[in-house]
Amino acid sequence: YLLNSELKRYSAYVADDIRLDVLGRDLTLTPAVRFERQEFRPEITSYSDIQAKDYNYVSPSFSASYQFTPDNYSYLKYSRGNRIPSPTEIGGIYQTMLANPAYIVVGNSNLKKETSDAFEVGLRNTSIEGIKFDLTGFYSKYKDFIDYFNYGNTPQYPFGYYRAENLANAQIWGGELSTRIDLGQFIQNSDG
Repeated sequence: YLLNSELKRYSAYVADDIRLDVLGRDLTLTPAVRFERQEFRPEITSYSDIQAKDYNYVSPSFSASYQFTPDNYSYLKYSRGNRIPSPTEIGGIYQTMLANPAYIVVGNSNLKKETSDAFEVGLRNTSIEGIKFDLTGFYSKYKDFIDYFNYGNTPQYPFGYYRAENLANAQIWGGELSTRIDLGQFIQNSDG
């Protein structure tokens, strides 16, 4: 269950596209910023670990795209991310069967917001009529990653006592190749 609580969120987002002509091709720069505030107010209870909590953050982002040729479009993006803990992660309590609980999952009002820096670079090609492919690479670095940690088994909770925690820093990276083929360009009577 989640303790009775009130959650208020306030946010504002501002972005703009700046278009420039570079070597006869379009270069588009898009700076943006997001402001957010979250106020968590739990009901007063005997469970002292759950407290009122306010979070504020500013998340800037920037992207640039350039049209190398009419058929080749490239882009790069950066964004600063913030993930505020959910009300469940802050003040939720869940346990199986009240009489003989097997495990319990509890929130933590001492959680910090999770932050990330994300980078992405990509290329889009449409040089063959009816075929489009995108190649993308990405890298994200997280700080104060939020997840549930198992503090171990106890006689009261033989399958574990789990609590939301800022566990670690994490990194995710990878790439993606995607292709779209319009069969109508290659097989008669299959358009659509």
